[in-house]
Amino acid sequence: MKFGVILATEEEFSSFVNEFKKDFEIKKVSNFPFEIISFSYKKHDIYALYSDIGIVNATLASQYLIDNFKIDLILNIGACGGLKSDIKKNEIFIVENVVYYDFDLSLIDNVKKAQYPGFDNEIIPLPNKYLSLLEEKLSLKRMNCASGDKFIADQELISHLVNDFNCSICDMEIIGETLAAYKNNIDIISLKVVSDNASALEYESNALSSNEKLMKVARKIFDLL
Repeated sequence: MKFGVILATEEEFSSFVNEFKKDFEIKKVSNFPFEIISFSYKKHDIYALYSDIGIVNATLASQYLIDNFKIDLILNIGACGGLKSDIKKNEIFIVENVVYYDFDLSLIDNVKKAQYPGFDNEIIPLPNKYLSLLEEKLSLKRMNCASGDKFIADQELISHLVNDFNCSICDMEIIGETLAAYKNNIDIISLKVVSDNASALEYESNALSSNEKLMKVARKIFDLL
């Protein structure tokens, strides 16, 4: 299988490289338009890309991997914010559904706020045929993730996302990668580690250690599939 691994921050990318460089010959594939490394893991070819933050970057990165390396699956792994009070830092979750919370065509179309064209409501399930397998084998909880182009810290918005969409976590990339997966008819797996509880200071102090923990779970995914 060809995996396209998308990492949005320097901490995520360096943590991924550090996890695998001891055991595998890692090759630099590209510096432009994205930094990309690759290596072989058992029966898999792994392409890992540093996309930088945001939905546009994540979407472009997904399509670049699909077009240039013919990947079979997108693996999104990285940090997220916790929205619910019982979500703990360094917890790891698998994303089941995503809500594009700041997308809004409701003033011109007969749709709800956050409802994306082609979907029946605001909740977009990730196309992931491996969800049940990974949930069971890795003992991961499924979560809904709110995704948009802003760092969420506003309590009114947090309450809206939790109460109206049952979102437990949030990020700034997964919706772009999910829509790219749909457009190209491939699967996407998203693993998220909670680096903060909607706090920029917590994110800065905890991002590296939380990502190092996450990359060890990514290795288990390559072993399982």
